[in-house]
Amino acid sequence: MDAKPLWRGLWWALAAGLCLRAAISLWGDFTIHPDEVFQYLEPAHGLVFGNSVEYWEFYYGGRSWLVPGIVASVLWICGAFGLDEPAYYIAAVKLFFCLISLAIPFSMYSIGRRLFGELSGRLSLVLGTFWFELVGYAHKPMTEFLATPLLLFLIVLTIGSMSPKRAALLGAVAALVVAVRFQYAVPAAVLGVMALLRGTARERLLVIVVGLATIAAVGLFELLTWGEWFHSYWLNFNLNLIWNEFREDESSWYQYLAWLSLASGGAILVAAAASAWNLQRRWLLLAMAILIVLPHMLQPHKEYRFIFAAIPIWLILFADILATGLSGRAKDTVTGISKNYWSKTGLGWAAAVSILGLLNAIPFQRHLSVAYSNEIGKINYLREQDPIFEAYRMLSGDPNFRGLLDITRGYFNTGGYYYLHRHVPFYQSTALRQIEGISAENLRNYVSHIVATSASEIGRIGRLRDDESTAVLEIDGKFRILPAIVHRGETGRLVYVGREGGSEVLEGWELTADWGEVTLWSSDDRESPVRRWKEYKIFPDNEGRQDTMKQILGERTPPPVPLYGIRFAD
Repeated sequence: MDAKPLWRGLWWALAAGLCLRAAISLWGDFTIHPDEVFQYLEPAHGLVFGNSVEYWEFYYGGRSWLVPGIVASVLWICGAFGLDEPAYYIAAVKLFFCLISLAIPFSMYSIGRRLFGELSGRLSLVLGTFWFELVGYAHKPMTEFLATPLLLFLIVLTIGSMSPKRAALLGAVAALVVAVRFQYAVPAAVLGVMALLRGTARERLLVIVVGLATIAAVGLFELLTWGEWFHSYWLNFNLNLIWNEFREDESSWYQYLAWLSLASGGAILVAAAASAWNLQRRWLLLAMAILIVLPHMLQPHKEYRFIFAAIPIWLILFADILATGLSGRAKDTVTGISKNYWSKTGLGWAAAVSILGLLNAIPFQRHLSVAYSNEIGKINYLREQDPIFEAYRMLSGDPNFRGLLDITRGYFNTGGYYYLHRHVPFYQSTALRQIEGISAENLRNYVSHIVATSASEIGRIGRLRDDESTAVLEIDGKFRILPAIVHRGETGRLVYVGREGGSEVLEGWELTADWGEVTLWSSDDRESPVRRWKEYKIFPDNEGRQDTMKQILGERTPPPVPLYGIRFAD
């Protein structure tokens, strides 16, 4: 089967898939989790351009630089060609990862035709090219989405004819799967063992030697970036599997099964049932899907993206069911899809689910990809996208932009300096109570623009239960620690509420843009400077990690950076 020529429609399908992925990625900005920006895009921006918001993972070394390093390479190339503005480099990064994502439908086609036949391969290609999750997440620079094409390619290598060249490549790819996302080590290890059992003595040696050499190279990369062999993997393992008690009972064991069923419109249930009925034909892919999902089911902390690699695998199984019918009888020739009842029905089903998915119209779709910590803005594809990114893009191109206060959310839910890009002060709402000297009267000495919520209603002033000295203000049913700034519904103006509860209208601030739930305000003073920082690198949330880090790192634990690392130049 390896010797058969590739279907001529393969390249047309991949070209169509690239156009669709590019269109969705460039159409709008949305995140499926704050990690997308602050574990991958923002560190890369800081590495290339110098300014960034650096969360605790990259302060203590809890993340590998592999993926941010790839992003940084694209940013550096953009900078070298003078394309060092968000409008250019954001698009370049998205398109780069869209190209990488095409390896998923290509591998699906290869797996389908080698395991089941040409028709199954072609149907796998169609599903892989147009399925809404594979399309919508294509431009995301996260480990799950990069490890998936590697894992699928590993399956291709394992089921093909063994040779010394294939054995060496197989060892390298298996190691890379684990390096990019070590949680996929179980299916990668099983595939590696299968390859060892099938190969000759020389081929087995090549798998082991090249695999170990690749792992050693990853360890050396860790040594160069973090100063210790495999530092980020060791620290991540400790944090997630040993010091993770606080996540107990966070989600049900069957959560992934519910998410998969919801996202597939029930199609995965058909794929699983039919595959279990015909294990002799489909056991390998069914086992791979189980080996991806099951280890993640054992973890208390669950996010849908963690098991992303299971999606193309169940789609291949579904494609084979469409090609053979529920009987599971193999077909030796390619039957026209228009003459195949199962193919027409299944593709119609998949098309309907994908269209609804891209329009955010699947019932209860908002529950997909939502982390239990609620560290989320909006997770949409084509509709109702989070306007925070548009606001940041507008600011990056404003010649009067000299400093920002975002009172809508924490740093982790913003676009960061990756979207702002400018070397200007960047505060979130906590700065109002942490930076000494900021008040209603001199706010324009610190920022030139404010990102605020939509018009809100101010309620009563209360006290925190555990700290009677800390005043809180009820805004639209939620409490905020004072002082706070509110876009007050009664007046349509920004209001500063002080530590004791007194309020006053902020004069000199004009409404620049209104996206409904997010508004952008600018100072009417276009010339006065704001207080500059010594450097534009922020360190939120690293003080609260000290106790845990000391238990893991001991004396190697770096000291926390006080006050987010904000130091004024004057």
